[in-house]
Amino acid sequence: MNAVAQDARPTDAQIAHIAYTAGQINIEAARQALEKSTNPEVRAFAELVARDHAAVNDQAVALITRLHFTPKANPISAAARRP
Repeated sequence: MNAVAQDARPTDAQIAHIAYTAGQINIEAARQALEKSTNPEVRAFAELVARDHAAVNDQAVALITRLHFTPKANPISAAARRP
């Protein structure tokens, strides 16, 4: 990677996509915990994470819709999705 690419900062549209993607990953992890765990504390935390992150993502979608803003996929959000 060259110096210009290393110093590049994500745009607002890319940051929005990164934040949404991170929320989705947390929701998916919480759902997996709910599917696999029988521990009441783990399940309670997973329910909290799923509910809170879903609410934040819903609010983010409402805001970007109201602002006519389009999040932009980027290498950071794509890397977060890779196993």
